[in-house]
Amino acid sequence: MLKPNTLKTIRERKGLTQEELAFVLKVNQRTISKWEHGKSVPSVAIMQLLEDYLGVKKEELFYGAFNYKRLLNLNLKQQNEVKQKEAAK
Repeated sequence: MLKPNTLKTIRERKGLTQEELAFVLKVNQRTISKWEHGKSVPSVAIMQLLEDYLGVKKEELFYGAFNYKRLLNLNLKQQNEVKQKEAAK
């Protein structure tokens, strides 16, 4: 199974609120929420700050951002399988 965005899990393990992490990164809390829900991703510079601050590789925190081609191919494959099943009915 593919890894989801794990920023929320790691942030909570470190005992940080969204507000506290936002303060450290000099962004607002809504920005942290967007990252955690996969609605946007931070810049590479912010990803590096997160990696350094949380002690977790940025590729682990934002799997989808670094593996979008793989995720896209999986989605296309799943869509094709559904179409084939529907056509076989």
